[in-house]
Amino acid sequence: MDFERVKDVSLRNKVNDALTTVRDFFKDGVSVAFSGMAGTAVPKEIPKAIAEVSRERGEGLKIRALLVSGTTTKSFEECIAAANIQKRYLIAGGGVMREKINQGKIEFYDFWLSEYSRLVRHSAIPGGGLDIAVIEATYIDENGNIIPSLSLDSTPAIANAAKMVIVEVNTKKPVLQGIHDVYVPEYRTPIPIRDVGDRVGLPYLKIPKSKIVSIVISDAQEEYAAAYQPSTETEQKIARNIIEFLECSDVVGEKMVLQAGVGPLASSLIDELPQKNVSVWTEVAPVKWALAVPEKISSMSTACLYTLKGEEKFRDEFYENFDKVSKNIVIRPYEVTNSLEVISRLQVICVQQALEVDLYGNVNVSHIDGKIYNGVGGSGDFTRASHLTIVALPSTAAGEKVSRIVPFTFHIDITDHDVDVVVTEQGWADLRGLSPKSRARLIIEKCAHPSFKDVLHKYIDKVDKLEAHAPVDLEAFTQFLQTRSSIKKSSDS
Repeated sequence: MDFERVKDVSLRNKVNDALTTVRDFFKDGVSVAFSGMAGTAVPKEIPKAIAEVSRERGEGLKIRALLVSGTTTKSFEECIAAANIQKRYLIAGGGVMREKINQGKIEFYDFWLSEYSRLVRHSAIPGGGLDIAVIEATYIDENGNIIPSLSLDSTPAIANAAKMVIVEVNTKKPVLQGIHDVYVPEYRTPIPIRDVGDRVGLPYLKIPKSKIVSIVISDAQEEYAAAYQPSTETEQKIARNIIEFLECSDVVGEKMVLQAGVGPLASSLIDELPQKNVSVWTEVAPVKWALAVPEKISSMSTACLYTLKGEEKFRDEFYENFDKVSKNIVIRPYEVTNSLEVISRLQVICVQQALEVDLYGNVNVSHIDGKIYNGVGGSGDFTRASHLTIVALPSTAAGEKVSRIVPFTFHIDITDHDVDVVVTEQGWADLRGLSPKSRARLIIEKCAHPSFKDVLHKYIDKVDKLEAHAPVDLEAFTQFLQTRSSIKKSSDS
């Protein structure tokens, strides 16, 4: 057995292979939670073993409730789809799992990240609580303290709530000691953080040894985040427009605290970020951002450092320079990073992405034509509490064939009351202090794609005649959809 990363002698008898672990502890009807978000620190060996055991049993291992801490990886989703899952919580995932959710074969409910850990810890998941937590770590010291990976997500909460804990120790990564701040908020007690770099917890996870039933050694390479694609020129244009707005607005003081957004836009944003005194308080951050510390970023707090496809070199560089760059970076559980109290106190400027935005500023981040796409994540946590909320998105989808600026959206995750600025590759619209009708015309003028401006103007011209504060006309909306459809067909031919 490889005991190099398990220094606590009393735990070495629990080191086992993944297949034996699943056969021994995963009984039919089990509930299980996994660590990891944005494709980072997602356990790799146990999901493969679940798939193998499911194939052995024919009908699949029966999992009463599957809990994930965030967006997973393609490999995870493919493996877990082999099991017979009844309920899934927090993020819908992709592939077969998402199809089953949209078909009604798997029950699914989404949570804001700021609330998720509390709900898990207090057994809000129906059916008898949490049986097993599977977490990824990089090291277990002589005292049994667990050094986590590049994500803390809901790991402290699921480890606390579970009856049994399985630890995957990943030897492909260096020992990431000293970068974590494990803190559990106390009931009716303010979180004592006044600055981005404040550390208020422990640099490791402390889990009762009696709870740890198996330790699995893994040398699997980290995957990139399955939900995010590489950056394109569109994201670069959006990033430039965000920076342009910030530089000419009245919201940036001597010290700007920025929430970085996610995916390719976040990657592009760091390239455009001017060298000034910027701190980052965010839910997830590309590992590329960590390499900007301290030149562009003075300090950074996040629940996860993730890797985009094509940016694996930045992760390797981060590992090589870990001792240097990690001094000004803190990885926390997202019940802290997404705490509305702390976000408000730090006066965070939030960059939130969306699937579509309507003319009044209402935002849909989770559904396409009534079908779940992924989940809301922590979008509402930041948009509700931030000093300023910027919603950023491409103006079109499907190769400029579909407008993502729409007359109104049937699914609203973020209301217009929480949206200050809308940014696309076309430009930016400062909506602060504007009535709904004024917002609509500004969004069309500044943010809509030229191919769709006429049809959007026709819609707002029609509803503008109605005696209503924020008028909606389903007939006019149907005409918009028909015109949009004809534009798409014309571009297809």
